[in-house]
Amino acid sequence: MLFREACINLRILKKLIARLYQSANKHLIISEPIKNICDCPLIGKTFLRWFIPLLVRTNHDPLFRYTPKTIHAILAKYSPVYELPKHSRELIAVIKKRVK
Repeated sequence: MLFREACINLRILKKLIARLYQSANKHLIISEPIKNICDCPLIGKTFLRWFIPLLVRTNHDPLFRYTPKTIHAILAKYSPVYELPKHSRELIAVIKKRVK
């Protein structure tokens, strides 16, 4: 069941990115958290590890996050430039729009 939902969500995400790309003028910038705040030692070993996902509504998998590998796979056809700022949870992808 969760695999099926993940596949549906992945299809929706790919359609969303395609629409954003079509709407962009020159660049599309996507920022996605790849490190879970629950992995922080101060939070990860407390009740907050289970409470925070309820607040941010990450569906059925309370510890879900895209990994750099999955983001690279999803965005591969756009040839983005990636940035991972130091001490950041976010992976930033900058996609230059191809002019036809």
